Amino acid sequence: MRRRLPLRLARLVAQNEAFVKTRKPAYFEAMAGGQAPEFLIIGCSDSRVQAAEVLGLGAGEAFVHRNIANQASASDLSAASVIAFGVGTLKCKEIVVLGHTECGGVKAALTDANFGVLDFWLAHLRDLASKVPGGPLTFEERQARLIELNVKSQCERLLRHPAVKESRQNFGFPAISGCVYDIKSGRVTPVLHIDGRNDHARWGEHQDQQEDQQ
Repeated sequence: MRRRLPLRLARLVAQNEAFVKTRKPAYFEAMAGGQAPEFLIIGCSDSRVQAAEVLGLGAGEAFVHRNIANQASASDLSAASVIAFGVGTLKCKEIVVLGHTECGGVKAALTDANFGVLDFWLAHLRDLASKVPGGPLTFEERQARLIELNVKSQCERLLRHPAVKESRQNFGFPAISGCVYDIKSGRVTPVLHIDGRNDHARWGEHQDQQEDQQ
């Protein structure tokens, strides 16, 4: 006798069946043939932000890593490995750091609350938060500034990743872009672009570029 699947799992399986029916066999054959994505995206784990989808990219077009507050920390072996594989093996031509409004990680970093194990992950964000002025700014305004500052900081971190440095020196890619996705409007705003061949050839420098020295 076949056991009945738990409700939530059954829903996922049914949705998968519906997905399969919307695709022709050639689609899956193409996917099975390998991947050669042009983009590597460092995005946030937030369930409302599907990084490739909001940028209009389909299956096979983006290699994606997601974590809380879209960080590219050298001490995070998962992120570091994804970057090394995406750049060194897949030869992605551009890395996009995609931050977003209403980011829970950024909100948490702007408080003194204790979040247990998450506090270690928030350490870099809290360092950045110290550079955001208080005074007349509202919490929402400080949040918006930290979201952008964090995106730019992660772009700087990527420049120092060994695989990224080597590829840029030898092949002139990847370029690195930082963007912020507005959950309320659905629109993406670029805040920084670093040319693939020149660390100093940048768009967005007028927006108070902050470099991460850690």
